[in-house]
Amino acid sequence: MEATREIYWNVGHGVILPMYLLFAAAAAACAWGFCSKLRVYRSGLPLDRSSGPARRLARAASRALAQLRVVREAFPGLFHAALFWCFLLRVIRSINPRQR
Repeated sequence: MEATREIYWNVGHGVILPMYLLFAAAAAACAWGFCSKLRVYRSGLPLDRSSGPARRLARAASRALAQLRVVREAFPGLFHAALFWCFLLRVIRSINPRQR
C-alpha cells in the first residue's frame, strides 16, 4: 500500500469544475466590491493627519491594546478582548520561548 494524501479536500472529481467556477464568481464579486468602494474613497478630500502624532499614537494604542471600544458591549466585548489577549500572549510566547 502506498502512502498518499487526498487532493482537493476529498472532493470528488465531478465537483472540481463547479468549485473553480464558484471561486471565480466569489473573486469577481470581491473585486467588484473593492472597485466600487475605491471610487467612493477617491471622491473624498484628503485629511491633514500630521497634527498631534503623540496623541494619535496614544489613541491607537488604547484602542488596539486596551480594546476600549470593543469592551463597551459587555458580553461580546469581554470575550473578544479575552481572545485578543490570549492570541497576543501566545504570539509573544512563540517569539521568545522559555528553555525548559
